[in-house]
Amino acid sequence: MIYACDSCKFVFEHVGEVDRCPDCGKKTIREAGNEEKQEYIEYQKEKNKHLLSRKAFRTGHRNAFSLY
Repeated sequence: MIYACDSCKFVFEHVGEVDRCPDCGKKTIREAGNEEKQEYIEYQKEKNKHLLSRKAFRTGHRNAFSLY
């Protein structure tokens, strides 16, 4: 599930129940809204794409995810 902290605005993913924000430690967390979830998913896709391209560059392998 994707959560959001109302205190520090941190959005994070966690399996199972969670009672505190992993960033600020406060208990002001809730399930993320649709817009927050979509932004989080898009951010993770970009982050993963970047990590895959860096790995391909380091190893010299090209694949469908390579940006060069």
